[in-house]
Amino acid sequence: MKITIMSTKAFKIKLKRNRLKYIIILGMILFFNSCKDKKEVSNVEELPNPTANFTSAEVSEKDPFTYKFISQSENYKNIFWDFGDDSVAYDETPLHTFSTTGEYRIKLVVKNELKDWAQNEEIIKIEADSILDIQAQKHSGTLMRLSPKTSMDIDSAFWYRDSSSNPVLIDIASSIDVSAPTGSLENYTLKVKTKKKSVVQINRLLSERGIVYDVTNSGVFSVSAENSSGKDASEGSLKLIDNLKTTKFLLFNFAGNLWIEFKYYNPTIISAYSLTTGNDAPSRDPKDWYMAGSNDGIDWKVLDQHSEEHFSERRMSVTYLFNNKTPYRYYRLFITEINSGTLFQMSELRMLQFPSE
Repeated sequence: MKITIMSTKAFKIKLKRNRLKYIIILGMILFFNSCKDKKEVSNVEELPNPTANFTSAEVSEKDPFTYKFISQSENYKNIFWDFGDDSVAYDETPLHTFSTTGEYRIKLVVKNELKDWAQNEEIIKIEADSILDIQAQKHSGTLMRLSPKTSMDIDSAFWYRDSSSNPVLIDIASSIDVSAPTGSLENYTLKVKTKKKSVVQINRLLSERGIVYDVTNSGVFSVSAENSSGKDASEGSLKLIDNLKTTKFLLFNFAGNLWIEFKYYNPTIISAYSLTTGNDAPSRDPKDWYMAGSNDGIDWKVLDQHSEEHFSERRMSVTYLFNNKTPYRYYRLFITEINSGTLFQMSELRMLQFPSE
């Protein structure tokens, strides 16, 4: 047996040479593998990017809850629809029926074989007031007949009278006869089910003349002086138009020059308004005021005026009618006097359109 003893220096030189050889071999392997990968990638067919587009349309005015969707997408393999109401579909031209009124975000997603994807969205609004109304006709004596006014195919109609914020079911019928209120307003609710069981509900005010339309929230609302904590505060000005008698607008340092304005996009004929008093301290109630209209916000015409008014109850609603046949873009309620002190309060102010006599 021959044993070769290497010096420490010789051993280090050999080890260094072997390490260099291994590094070179490893580098060559990595190089050839990368070339192979590039060749394989180059053989994969390049695909155009997918595009997502679609159209939507109400199927019939007799069924305003059903829409047909048609995909106009390109370069895709898989398709997915989300209708914004926890319903989905996977076909090219789905037909979908929404269960109630509201705003729905429709989403279309398409993907190709490489999982590249495209998306498109659209908002669909189904508004109760645009598809249903209540028709009121004088029937016999003081009776008024109420019936649905719509082009929908109706399966059933539910009628409610609102009393102290608690709707009471009157009848389930195509029409009802009710006593017309004298000198006051009554709130009625109509809930309708379609043949496909979709539901729409509206509220209307009834007077001795017929249906009264509340256009309060159709205008841009503003006040000349605000609650110290801002309009969104618990007693800010927006409480005047939230349609709740249990909230109120409270203003400190009332100085006799407060105005409350409604600005409409199109000139609007308004011939009535209602005030609702606050929950406490009658001294804070308005006593003197006038309603005025304008088409430029500068020149104002007085339409209605009251002085020395007193309200006998808390959260009491009183409706004021006036003769106006001129459409105005601006309406202002100018409050010039309260009962006493410097604190003003009011729960609600509603702007109303009364039927002509």
